[in-house]
Amino acid sequence: MNRGIFGYHYHRDRNPWDGASPRELELRAMYEALLEQGEKIMSALDNLNASETRLETIATAILADIQTLSDELAAANSANQDPAIQAVADKLNALGDKLSAVVPAATPPAPPTP
Repeated sequence: MNRGIFGYHYHRDRNPWDGASPRELELRAMYEALLEQGEKIMSALDNLNASETRLETIATAILADIQTLSDELAAANSANQDPAIQAVADKLNALGDKLSAVVPAATPPAPPTP
């Protein structure tokens, strides 16, 4: 980890870790582990946000399909057209299959192991 020597003007060491005590080295290792964990968490959060966006897009499309089918069903019902009602019911079944595909499509990848 080389993020620059911020305290050079205080200690005048090119590598201040050369003379570090075991406690200081342990603190450095803990800090690096925290930074790494933070990066993994941010990556997992990005994946979750992307999954949420995909889910919202799919849900919006499904809601629009449901509204369209509802309108078609109301029109077919008012005209007493049995084949038209059956066609709308078939579309609703297909929409149910589409809805079943939403969950796997919106499931985020597993988070990285620490």
